[in-house]
Amino acid sequence: MNVFLSAVIFLVLTFTQHTMTTPMQTQRNAEHAYANISRVVVIADIHSDLVRFKTILQNAKIIDSNGNWIAEKNTLLVQLGDQIDRKHIDADDISNKHHFRLTRYTDSLQKLALQKGSDFISLVGNHELMNIGKIKNKLDVRYIISQRPVVAIVGNYLFCHGGFHLEHYKLLQSFHKNIRDLNEIWYKYVYDINLTSDETFLLNALILDTENSILYTRKTADKNDNNNLFRHLDLEYMFVGHSETENIFLKNKVWHLDQVLRPAFDERIYTYIDIIDGNITINSLQY
Repeated sequence: MNVFLSAVIFLVLTFTQHTMTTPMQTQRNAEHAYANISRVVVIADIHSDLVRFKTILQNAKIIDSNGNWIAEKNTLLVQLGDQIDRKHIDADDISNKHHFRLTRYTDSLQKLALQKGSDFISLVGNHELMNIGKIKNKLDVRYIISQRPVVAIVGNYLFCHGGFHLEHYKLLQSFHKNIRDLNEIWYKYVYDINLTSDETFLLNALILDTENSILYTRKTADKNDNNNLFRHLDLEYMFVGHSETENIFLKNKVWHLDQVLRPAFDERIYTYIDIIDGNITINSLQY
């Protein structure tokens, strides 16, 4: 039986609405703008825990007990990457599809969301990158992962796995590239499409680097740098996972969400962010 604890933090924020001229075609589009978005639910790293993920979605009234999408129209669900667990996938995992069950499920869930006038964005995490060789050997999973963004912007909110810093933005700008180009580089990498020398440099620096890339960084950005970045991109907040934290917290306009969502390592308590009409709530779930 699920026990829903009380909302622990309730903040009133202003969410700027952007107008959408065409529907989103793929997740890897850098900017997802909606004319009437009313709700955003943000969930951090899942690490293959499909049961826990569905429990959270039911608690948030995104799906019902039968798996039907029940959230109201114009709801956006965002998952911050690491849908695959931290260990490398071995031959047995491939055959029983254990590690890819969640990848396939979230892909099907996005299709349900779109049918209901809502959407679901799954981000690329470093665990997807860690297992890219196995991913490339599964045709359906390869396509799914190729379509997922490294960075996504919705209205005034930016979402990524580890962090998107001013230095990342400046590096893109120095090559006359933007976030959309970055997500296309990821797509090409997953499909082994030839990259230009500039694209190869950006791939290595912004995605593959295991210290400072967008997927791996654990650095807390300088306040002034963040202010400059947010001004350039017209952002209000950034949401990241990856760096393990006991509680969701906000620092320098960045929400940190990763709570090590793995049953073997936690106390079966998890929190997620729910934004309704600009009101941010941190909800806590125990089961």
